[in-house]
Amino acid sequence: MFCACCEVEEQGVAMEVSPVPVIEEEVPKRPAAAPAEVALKAAPTSGIFTVEIPLPASKPAQLGLDLDAIDSKGPIIVSIMPGVLKDFNDANPALSLEAYDRIEAVNGETGEPSKLYKAMTSAVEDLTRGKFTLTICRPRKFTASITKTGEPLGTQLNFKVSSAGIVVTRVSPGGLISKHNEQNPSSQILPGDRVGALNGSHLKGGAMVDSLKKEPNLNLSVFRYDE
Repeated sequence: MFCACCEVEEQGVAMEVSPVPVIEEEVPKRPAAAPAEVALKAAPTSGIFTVEIPLPASKPAQLGLDLDAIDSKGPIIVSIMPGVLKDFNDANPALSLEAYDRIEAVNGETGEPSKLYKAMTSAVEDLTRGKFTLTICRPRKFTASITKTGEPLGTQLNFKVSSAGIVVTRVSPGGLISKHNEQNPSSQILPGDRVGALNGSHLKGGAMVDSLKKEPNLNLSVFRYDE
């Protein structure tokens, strides 16, 4: 930065002032502070979150999980039995894992349900690890009510006799579910949704299909795994 040239008149004598450089001292910039990592205090009502599961150092631990493997994106928790996950839930009630949570990754590793199950069992048997992480997708829950009128439901399902409910794979035009979707945009049943309970009862896949055929009124508890 430089001062501009100018003429200064002193006692009738014109004097030319040469430009004098002005040196500005550069102030070192303070590096921006890294954002502090905030520990998760409570699991979200739906969405993706990660938990860290402590492991005992003295002996191999028990996983204590009953899982459903019909979802290719990851195993679904059916129930939690005595083991490291129940211990975690007891110690961290606000972060507790629950039925219908989907395990998306184990220690950052994704894959088919069988691969993730092996990763979990390997982790709990490793006495040197001390902990492992689970990335969880908690589904959004809503209710859909359908009254039968003699028409077919118009859907294709994926299930096993012992699966946790059923998974909708296709909704056909003209069926009862398609008509329900047209009339109820906030509770549409879409491919990928899991129906876990019928008329208030949580049923295995085989029993769910039988009840869908017999019951005249269907009050469905639906679980949607938003990506």
